[in-house]
Amino acid sequence: PFELVGFSRAGALATNEMRVYEERSEGFWPGEGCGFLVLMREADALAQGRHIHARIRGWGISAEGAGGISRPQEDGQLLAMRRAYARAGFGPETVGYFEGHGTGTVVGDTTELGALTRLLREVPGRSRDAEPVAIGSVKANIGHTKAAAGVAGLIKAAMAVRQQIVPGMPDCQLPHERVDPARGAALRVPARA
Repeated sequence: PFELVGFSRAGALATNEMRVYEERSEGFWPGEGCGFLVLMREADALAQGRHIHARIRGWGISAEGAGGISRPQEDGQLLAMRRAYARAGFGPETVGYFEGHGTGTVVGDTTELGALTRLLREVPGRSRDAEPVAIGSVKANIGHTKAAAGVAGLIKAAMAVRQQIVPGMPDCQLPHERVDPARGAALRVPARA
């Protein structure tokens, strides 16, 4: 109960619907979940004849030193993404779908969308009126499973790549300005099929 009381006092829990990447975002619904991945070096997996569902080409971390988990900063998130793409050897211009964190909180969603928009705007030669890139979050479907949220998002992203689909999200009735193509956003929330 301590965790839920803390989130409640911080105003991070939704009192109504959990609205990810919306103007009316007010918080998240806590969820429970688990997931697992078997991670191996690619050469080892191939040598053992393992079926490879996905390859992780790059990763990035950062800590901007202020705010902590409840007050994310755009600069820190942008640094982590730059590091991940540098390690991967390709840039965000090659991506057609981003699986985001999408907490449904005002500060979390705004920060994440701002950092990703800045990353896309840095791409050399990318026009400001280029086709918006899709972004979704598994949390819009299952709530924020806290410790399992990352693995759930990674599984969803791997399945999307494998199936060659852009997964839709629950209705985004009033899109956040940073995912609203009508306002020139570099990102968009894909509709549910």
